[in-house]
Amino acid sequence: MTVDANPKPGAGSPRGRALVLVTARFPYGVGEEFLEAELPEIAARFAEVWIIPTAAPTGAAPTRTVPANVHVVRVASPLRQGASTADTLRLMARHPFATAAAAWRSRSALPGASRFLESLRFDLVTGRLAASAAPALGALRGSDGSVVFYSYWLHTQARTAIALRARLGLRSAPIISRAHGGDLYDERSPSGRFPQRELVLGSLDRIHPVSEHGAQTLATRHPAIAARVSVRRLGVSGATAQRNQSRAPFRVLSVSWIKPVKRLHVLVAALADLQRRGVDARWTHVGGGDAAAERELRALAEQRLTAGTAEFTGALPNPQLRALLDDRPQSVFVNVSASEGVPVTIMEALAQGLPVVATAVGGTRELFSERMFDGLIEVGASESAEPKSEAELAVEVADRLEALARATDAEYARYADASLAEWRHHWSADTNYAAFAEELRDRAQGGTAAADRG
Repeated sequence: MTVDANPKPGAGSPRGRALVLVTARFPYGVGEEFLEAELPEIAARFAEVWIIPTAAPTGAAPTRTVPANVHVVRVASPLRQGASTADTLRLMARHPFATAAAAWRSRSALPGASRFLESLRFDLVTGRLAASAAPALGALRGSDGSVVFYSYWLHTQARTAIALRARLGLRSAPIISRAHGGDLYDERSPSGRFPQRELVLGSLDRIHPVSEHGAQTLATRHPAIAARVSVRRLGVSGATAQRNQSRAPFRVLSVSWIKPVKRLHVLVAALADLQRRGVDARWTHVGGGDAAAERELRALAEQRLTAGTAEFTGALPNPQLRALLDDRPQSVFVNVSASEGVPVTIMEALAQGLPVVATAVGGTRELFSERMFDGLIEVGASESAEPKSEAELAVEVADRLEALARATDAEYARYADASLAEWRHHWSADTNYAAFAEELRDRAQGGTAAADRG
């Protein structure tokens, strides 16, 4: 298995169907772990696969291997994250013609100056990313009927795929995009809106949220494209040490970035309450974040929890996370996030056979069934219920954890069996990714994309 970090222009001329996959970082850094199971299914059905990570760390080496027919095209963003207005103006000065075209495409954002500048910057950045990738994909020109573009995210990556298709002259090549959480819900965007949303949605041939909740949200907010929106679920591979749980002590696992939306301080409060109730609870958190936020969370855990009962591993690549689950038996997986797509981390827990306690936000509800442990916590914020306060939420999390900790061995075994059954029936990578790869392959035929849009 090899990675062509900078393939020569024209290398890897397609012998048949080809797929261009636009990611954020994969196969560099961490994140997008679900692609590790999906990519082999795609590579088996296409002669050539090209991956374009739009935000790969500069100078970083790949952290994941890819099949032999997969080529990775390194591109550099023309603006760093958090770039100033001055940086944007300098970029505009370097590319006056592209800036004029971007301004025309951004005119719907007027008269708001901030919205216009956001749209203009978004257009310029994604256009430059496409321009950087295009030379390595020169062999795909003239292959309209056998090329499909696949964007993993409904944001920068989708807009880059649109610009790249135009630059390569592949007008009838379809573009399919997944949509998760942070790229789908407007409220998850830093500005409360996504730039050029209508342009992006109108240019895609199929949009596949990973949850029913996401699909309903997208179709409701953008009814003109509702016919092109449908769910395609993610999935994870089976664990090598299923049903290796232990409740002595009661081990609580959480996996997420350390940031406010994950509400890890609520989990700390719940664990402190649980320990006061006499449960020997130990907590392992996997995931990093901003250094200051991580220090704050560690300090809170030291203050509220029994000494030595909290462990922070930092961010772990998926193989290391799976190894941790295999080697160190856990008792329960917990997610108290305020917003989610469909958490892949919960799928991993189900594949391990772990009971789950989680807030009913985004697509999380879709990971639960009636036969599983009653760990789904309603958070309110509906017409019939006021939102729960964080203090109320912490108490309810502690209640669910205590119920699980004090369940009989037979009850706990049934909960573990139910988690495994839910994974097998709905969240198996072997089933879900094979079906999606077949669909992508079938789309790369006959240049039907233009007729499907509209």
